[in-house]
Amino acid sequence: MAQVVNRRAFVRIAVGMALTPLVWACGGGDDATPSASPTAVGPQAFTINMTDAPSFDPADLTVSVGDTVTFFATGSAPHTATCDPTKLPGVAALPERAPVWDSGLLQPGQRFNVRLTVPGTYTYACTEHAAQGMVGTIVVEG
Repeated sequence: MAQVVNRRAFVRIAVGMALTPLVWACGGGDDATPSASPTAVGPQAFTINMTDAPSFDPADLTVSVGDTVTFFATGSAPHTATCDPTKLPGVAALPERAPVWDSGLLQPGQRFNVRLTVPGTYTYACTEHAAQGMVGTIVVEG
């Protein structure tokens, strides 16, 4: 019986010695130094639905420089996503040096993507329904 106990003790010690380097490599030791460095998050993708209300959902959105926003015509009516002060004077506004965008008339089920690369506030609207309050704002941080 004494030999069985010694064999079990030996196996526990051997397994512990074999696993110790793995535990330390995975950050399981007492060292306060992190075992992995944080990874940078790349550009994100966001969706704004264009509804029959008529409205943008969400109407206000905050993103980071380089993110992409997809406008999706979810309702039964066609809409635009337009950030062009010449087409929507007094409504549309965008940061200096930012390119204007206009999706054109999107039929139900169609999408339009815009990648935002200039920080600031973008106010956009549906050219068909701006007078009915279909206006939205995107704040680009970065």
